[in-house]
Amino acid sequence: MRIIHIMIGHKIKWLFCLIIICINGCSLFNWDEVKEYDYDCIISNATNDTLEITFGVDIAKYSIESFSILPNDNFIYENGTFPINEDKDPITEGLFNEPPWPFVEQTRVYINEKLVIKWLGPPREMDDSIHHFYNYNSWESFLDKNAKGHEGKVIFTIYESDMGSIME
Repeated sequence: MRIIHIMIGHKIKWLFCLIIICINGCSLFNWDEVKEYDYDCIISNATNDTLEITFGVDIAKYSIESFSILPNDNFIYENGTFPINEDKDPITEGLFNEPPWPFVEQTRVYINEKLVIKWLGPPREMDDSIHHFYNYNSWESFLDKNAKGHEGKVIFTIYESDMGSIME
């Protein structure tokens, strides 16, 4: 009789362990799961002028997207929100790597309808001293893991010193 109780006791222990594994099984085997965050693309105007920003190639077969940024203000680019895993770089692997971004070929800045800046793609890594829209090193990224939605930001700032640059 004692042997029967011991065998039933072991079966109950194994059944209990199996139930615990099944209940916690999803999280038990997901120790390497990577969190995904939403990033906003922000263009910042650090000048004293209202800037008109235009994305896209200036030829008929491409659509051109434009927007204005007031002096010392920011513009959150609505089509520029993108999700990216926390283990990836939001600038090199998110911002410029997620098609179809309209600014991957050319970005122009106008003041009073006069072209003052023209940056040509493709996106690439340049020296830190080169402030260029397509230089990965000219962008900043921030992440607030405690925020609810839109946890991250990638920011490009246009400065007075950029005026008059036609850079390829």
